[in-house]
Amino acid sequence: MLISRIQGVFSSKARVASVFVLITYALSQILRLGSNLVLTRLLVPEMFGVMALAFTFSYIVAMISDVGIETSIIKSINSDEKAFLQTAWTAQIIRGFILFVLIVFISYIVYLLQLSQFFKVNSTFDSPLLPNVLAALSLTALISGFKSTKVSLANRNLSLGKLSLIELMSQLISIITMLILASMYKSIWALVIGALLASLLSTIFGHIFLPGKRDSLGWEKKSFYEIFTFGKWILISSIITALLYQGDKLIFGNYLSAETLGIYSIALLLSSAAKDVLLKLNSKVFFPKMSCIHRENSKNIADIYYSIRKKTDAISFIVAGLLFVSGPNVVNILFDSRYQYAGELLSILGLQLLFTSTIVSGALYLSIGKPKFLTINVFFETLFKLLLIYILFEFGGLEFAIYGCAFFGLLVLPIDFYFKRKLKVLKLKNEILMLPTFFIGISFGYIFNLLAEFFA
Repeated sequence: MLISRIQGVFSSKARVASVFVLITYALSQILRLGSNLVLTRLLVPEMFGVMALAFTFSYIVAMISDVGIETSIIKSINSDEKAFLQTAWTAQIIRGFILFVLIVFISYIVYLLQLSQFFKVNSTFDSPLLPNVLAALSLTALISGFKSTKVSLANRNLSLGKLSLIELMSQLISIITMLILASMYKSIWALVIGALLASLLSTIFGHIFLPGKRDSLGWEKKSFYEIFTFGKWILISSIITALLYQGDKLIFGNYLSAETLGIYSIALLLSSAAKDVLLKLNSKVFFPKMSCIHRENSKNIADIYYSIRKKTDAISFIVAGLLFVSGPNVVNILFDSRYQYAGELLSILGLQLLFTSTIVSGALYLSIGKPKFLTINVFFETLFKLLLIYILFEFGGLEFAIYGCAFFGLLVLPIDFYFKRKLKVLKLKNEILMLPTFFIGISFGYIFNLLAEFFA
C-alpha cells in the first residue's frame, strides 16, 4: 500500500515535470529555430560548419571526463548530506578547470596540424577560424564547473519550474545578444559570445534563483568514493556517448567543406528536435522517476518502462514519418536557397527516430543500478554508427553516409532486447505496439506537402 501511494505521488510529480519539460523544450526550440532562421540569413553557412566542429570537440572533451557527478546526486541516498554535496561541487570545479586547459591545448594542436597541412585542403578542419573559436569555447567548461548542485537536486525532486525558467532566460538573453552582434558585425564571434553568455547566465541563475543551501568547497573520501564507484561506468558510457553523438561531425569535418558541414548541421538540428526532447525527458523525468520507484523496491518497473515507451514511441514514429515525406518542403519554407540541400538530408536523417527506444532503456538500466548495460549499448551504437558512416562515405559520399546516420540504431536493438530479457523486463509485443503511428506521420507529411504547394 505504501509503495502504491509513493508511486501515485511520484507519478503525479512526474506528469507535472513532463509538462514543464515539454513546454520549456517547445519554447526553447521555437527560440532556437527562430534565431537560426535569422542567423542563417545574416551569416554564411561556413560559420555554422566551423561552430559545429568546435562544439563537437568541446562536447567530446566534456563527456570523456564525465564521472557521473549529477547522476550520482540524483540517485544517491546521501544527496541531502552537506559533505556529499561539498565533495560533488568541488570535484565538478576541478573537472571544469581540467577541461578548460585540455580544450585550449587541443586548439593549439589543431593549429599546428593546420600549419603542417595535415588536414584535407578546404575541409572544415582546415579552416583558420577553428583553433581560435575552439580556444574561446573552452571557457564554457570553466564556467560550467561552478554550476550549483541545487540544479541536480531540483532534477532529483522533479522541481523543474524555476529550473525551466532559468534555462529559458539564459537562452533568450544569449540569443538576443547573438542577433544584435551578428547583425552588426556579420561575424562568427557573435555565435561564440552567445554560447559563452548562455553558459555564464545559466550558472549564475542556478546559484541565485534555486532554493537550497549555498554551495561551498569541501572534500570527503567516502562521498568521493561513492561518486566515483557509480560514476566509473558513467565515465565509460559518456566517452562512448560523446563519439556516438558527435563522431559523425569528426568524420565529415575532414571530408566536407565548412559550407557543406554547416548545411548538414542544419538538417541534423531539425531532425534531432524530437530526439533531443526524449533525451531531456530521459534525464529530467524518466530516470528520476524510475530511480525513485526502484528505491522503494517496486516490482512494476516493466510496466512503468513500457508506459513511458508508448508515449515516446508514438511521438518519435509520427515525426519520423512526417520528416521522411516532407523534409525538403520544411527546409524550403524555413531557409533560403543556400540551405536547400539540407531538405534531402533531413528526409533521411528523420528515420533515426524509429530507433529511439534505447534512450529510455538507458534510464531503466541506470535506475536499477545496471550502468554497465547502458555502457555496452552505447558502445555498440557508436561502433555501428561510425563504421557505417565511414564505409558508406568511402563507397558513395555524403548521400550514402547519411543512411548510416539513420539506421545504425537498428543494429543495436538485439543487444538491447537481450539485456531487457535478462532483467525480465522485455515484452516484444510492446516493442512494436506503436509502429503503425509511423504511417500516421507519413499521412501528415503528405498533407503538409499539399498545404505547402497550395500556399506557395
